[in-house]
Amino acid sequence: YAVLAMMFGAEMEFDLLGRAALTLPKNDKNPIISAALLVKLTIRPGSGVIPVDGRISEDSYIIDKNCRLHGGFAFYLWYDGVHKGDFVISVGGYADRFQRPEHYPALDRLGFEWKLTDHLSASGSMYFALTPSAIMAGGRFAMTFHQGCIEAWVRAAIEILIGWKPYCYDFLVDVSVGVKADLGLFRLKVELGCMLHIWGPEFSGVAEIKLWIISFSIPFGSGQKEQKKTISAKEFRESFLPEPEQQNSAKLQSSTEQKNDAEGDFGGCSYNVQVSGTMFEALVRAPLPFTTVFWLGKPLEGTGQGEVTLRPCDITVEP
Repeated sequence: YAVLAMMFGAEMEFDLLGRAALTLPKNDKNPIISAALLVKLTIRPGSGVIPVDGRISEDSYIIDKNCRLHGGFAFYLWYDGVHKGDFVISVGGYADRFQRPEHYPALDRLGFEWKLTDHLSASGSMYFALTPSAIMAGGRFAMTFHQGCIEAWVRAAIEILIGWKPYCYDFLVDVSVGVKADLGLFRLKVELGCMLHIWGPEFSGVAEIKLWIISFSIPFGSGQKEQKKTISAKEFRESFLPEPEQQNSAKLQSSTEQKNDAEGDFGGCSYNVQVSGTMFEALVRAPLPFTTVFWLGKPLEGTGQGEVTLRPCDITVEP
């Protein structure tokens, strides 16, 4: 089902609201899957973004009515404004180690909560996200038993994060099994588990082992968790700067009596020069901030924007 709404006024707005339902087997009183997806698309031509938001309805379940589903997804595409060219596709949110930009939507994990009995419950969650800088996916599962003073559990998690501008990777696998007892005078806890965390470049990692009363870590590789990840200036230019158009052949004829205009493109920078009499004006546009404009080998005063930092390259250019 879908409803389209249009609003006209100081700013136009188009809203598309939809609901898609799935039931398997169809027309069965006790289906294995009964889920509904709620979708909203809002378009404001002046906003510079096309946002698609969705979430699973609260009455959705799988296998058993006590196994409730939850979570959301989003697709955002920025076609204008300060974030032009950016996009995000996400189901269930992002990796914990990914620093979500403020303009990206915040999402709940896609998962389930299942109460099998009064004492036994299970839960799970997963996520996937694709952005211009990285791809990530992961999931968690937990089963817990609780009765009286006894609690037992099993937990597992996996997380994958790969970035390409700059290139980096971060993998995590964690599994644990444990039991806890509250005996009044004292508490007893026994837990067995292992965790493997790998990151790079350069290849590094650590393995953590939990054996009841003792736990220890085994680092390997470079052993450094925080490293600067950079790309070369050439790769930065090829990845982020526009392709330079064929330079227009424009000759500037100096004259004290005639006014001439010249336009062209060089290295992704466009220029426009106007000459009138003995004075001239130059307008320079560049895809990046620039520190200084040179004319005939000499810097012009009052040009540039101070210190410029290319963070992916870890390069700072002084004015």
